Amino acid sequence: MKEEKSKLEEEVAFLRKEVEQLKDELVRLVQLFRHQTIHRTPEAYIDNLRTLNALRLLRDEPNYTIAAIAEESGFTNIRMLQRRIQDAVGMSPVDYRLMLTRDRD
Repeated sequence: MKEEKSKLEEEVAFLRKEVEQLKDELVRLVQLFRHQTIHRTPEAYIDNLRTLNALRLLRDEPNYTIAAIAEESGFTNIRMLQRRIQDAVGMSPVDYRLMLTRDRD
């Protein structure tokens, strides 16, 4: 019984060491990513790609609903898309699309 407990403790210690090494590696990878992408986190970089894709869809797909654009761009909900578009261009997705439509006419 003591031998099994000792073996289990060794395995737990080994796994803890591995987890710490993985944490350190993750920190290094995020730092490298930020250095390579104008000081953005991976999450911010992906969010920017989603926003750019949504802007493109608003421009190129006039028949898509805002919900369809949110889904296709990878946003979890319409409200998040609305916030990102508002931050990017200073207007709602609907207003942005209307502005593009007026400029085409």
